[in-house]
Amino acid sequence: MILNLYKHDYKKMSKILNYMYVITLAFALVTRIVSIWENVKLIFIIKQVLAGFTIAGAVNIIVNTFVHILKNVITSFYKDESYLTHTLPVSKTQLLVSKYLSAITLVVVSVLVCFISLVTVYYSPETITMLKTLISATLLEFNMSVEAFIVMVVLLLLFQTLALTTLSFVAIIKGYSYNEKRILFGLIWFFVIYIVSGIVMLIVSAIILALQGNAHELLSETISQQTFKTIVIVATVCYALYSVVYFFTANKLFNKGVNVD
Repeated sequence: MILNLYKHDYKKMSKILNYMYVITLAFALVTRIVSIWENVKLIFIIKQVLAGFTIAGAVNIIVNTFVHILKNVITSFYKDESYLTHTLPVSKTQLLVSKYLSAITLVVVSVLVCFISLVTVYYSPETITMLKTLISATLLEFNMSVEAFIVMVVLLLLFQTLALTTLSFVAIIKGYSYNEKRILFGLIWFFVIYIVSGIVMLIVSAIILALQGNAHELLSETISQQTFKTIVIVATVCYALYSVVYFFTANKLFNKGVNVD
């Protein structure tokens, strides 16, 4: 049953986004084809315009991904559609898990489409060399390879996205526990929890750095390789733990009852 729920939720969330995917990828492909003749001034201008449309499409995909996730959760759990949703022969936990898994899948697909589109437009050996040189220059004082840096950043962004997505579920469920101004209360809860979580992360980082004897670097203009790695690892682990804590919090709140419109 959970698989059927997941398929339904993902199909509903991605219905409009699928068109955005196709349009953005199409612009990227046309831009790549046009770039073959970019030595012609007019063609070069056309390429820049098409590249701008591709970038705008990628931004639009990311924004609309989260909009559709939140909209789907709200309409399914709290609007007219909720009367059907809550009569399904499944538990509230299964409903929440389905929404969460489909949301994460949608985020991953959207990011991949944006990445493929931008690579299609801008990829070249010269671009890769330039990026490696730029990152290497930035990491020179850290004595860290480009590959290691990319892996650390990707993992950090991945778990941060998971945490923020899960936190949005907590905020929606908590906001809709009120009788009025639900969206406002949801936003307030989101930012309060986010700020508190950030403070906790900062305190944990400070404690670990203090144990390493590097706490003073938090206030200095430059930091050492060890401090940089510690901060990134602590942030990654914290976001991973937050994702779990937020999910169980959302599940507990959701199972207490639903205050539908």
